[in-house]
Amino acid sequence: MAISTNQMRGLWLFGTIILMFGLVTLNYSLDILYPMHHSISTNNNNEIYIGEMGPGQTIGVDIDGKVSTGGIYGQGGSYDLAVVTNKPAGWSSENSKLYGRPLHITLTAPPNATEKTYKATVVLVNYRNAEKLKNITLTFIVKVDWNILNTTIYPKVQTVGINQPAKMAINVHNMGNAPDTFDISIGNEALGDKAYKTTVYIPPKKSKQILWERTWENPETYSFPVTIKSDSSPKLIKNTYNVKVDVVPRNLLSDYKATTRGIILFPIFENIIYGLSALIGSII
Repeated sequence: MAISTNQMRGLWLFGTIILMFGLVTLNYSLDILYPMHHSISTNNNNEIYIGEMGPGQTIGVDIDGKVSTGGIYGQGGSYDLAVVTNKPAGWSSENSKLYGRPLHITLTAPPNATEKTYKATVVLVNYRNAEKLKNITLTFIVKVDWNILNTTIYPKVQTVGINQPAKMAINVHNMGNAPDTFDISIGNEALGDKAYKTTVYIPPKKSKQILWERTWENPETYSFPVTIKSDSSPKLIKNTYNVKVDVVPRNLLSDYKATTRGIILFPIFENIIYGLSALIGSII
């Protein structure tokens, strides 16, 4: 069936209207790029939840400041600065760099911040109003949580023979939306050169594992603390465990148990015996 000229014009006009509506809808939408993706409305009615953080930690927000419509020539432009204009008492902040791409701001909670939600106001500015873009106001909502650190230790209690390795794995998981560094200490002065300290950086929502291994020359029971704490708030973000290593004289049972703590290279026909020893050692 042939389409008349009037019908063609109608379809063209309808398509043009739909396209223009789509462009306006998309181009007026700015975006939060990090710590999550979120569209920003230009009508200043923006309340955006940016996640959880621990006391003392710093959360960063990246904003794409480009628009493709509006402004002095109707072709959009760029917001050149993000300014933190209001923040909770005791908090610190950092504005974005001028012409930053993206616009990056930070909010830092005090080390003793209580557990609750907080609000901060950020204004997007077109520097010197060069492109006649009106300012946009954002309200960021963040929750302070003291329980953003999740740690596990395995094993907490173990028995080894003299000169057999005692091994321990420490898993550290940062559950918040802010990065942090964590100090890990194994043992104390009483443990002598068997003690160990390290610091690890863990990005938001990420985990790291620390492996520790030591041997002892004398039969004795060693009890010592293992502590994992945040550099941002070491008093509030902290986990401590009591660990025990029982060093016993060498015997057949301790040798069986030792086979579960390492890999020894045997000819293939001896692997069966080695595996059986490990099984016995783990059961007894």
